[in-house]
Order: sequence, then structure tokens, then C-alpha cells
Amino acid sequence: MKRNLKSKKINLLITEFLEISKSRKPMSFRDLWKKVVGVKINTATNSVKFKDGILFINTGDTMIKSNISSSKSEILEKIQSLNSNIKQIIIS
Repeated sequence: MKRNLKSKKINLLITEFLEISKSRKPMSFRDLWKKVVGVKINTATNSVKFKDGILFINTGDTMIKSNISSSKSEILEKIQSLNSNIKQIIIS
């Protein structure tokens, strides 16, 4: 919202705020995962769940699991830049 030095009525301010808020949809954890790791790893991922600050990743592909495990700290750092609620990643 652009700062304006002129006074505005509260109902106009609320309307502007609501319009801006509607345009910002929250990202699902699956979409967050896809954005960070890319389409190939996302496709090989069976499920992405979040509970108590932990992102649970399930994949049946041992190569993908190995790749994720080796770069786990980098992935977590990227995820935390987009969602600070995620404190840990567990891969199964």
C-alpha cells in the first residue's frame, strides 16, 4: 500500500487492506516444496506434511532420498526463507 499523507476514512482503509490481503494467497506446503526442490524431485515425492514445525517428506525413490539428505541443510535454509514456521525436515 502506497503511503499517502492525506487523511482517509477508516472504511476506505479497511477496503484497501482487504483487497491487498485477498491477492496474497498462502502457499501450500506441497507448493513450497516444489518451489524449493524443483519439478523432478517434487514428482518423485509421495507426500509432504507439516506438523509441529517439522516438514515430513515421503519418497519411495532411494536416489531422491539420498539427494535430499545430502543437501538437507541447504533445502531447509531455502524453505525457512519462505516459511519461518518450518524448523526441521524429516525424510522417509
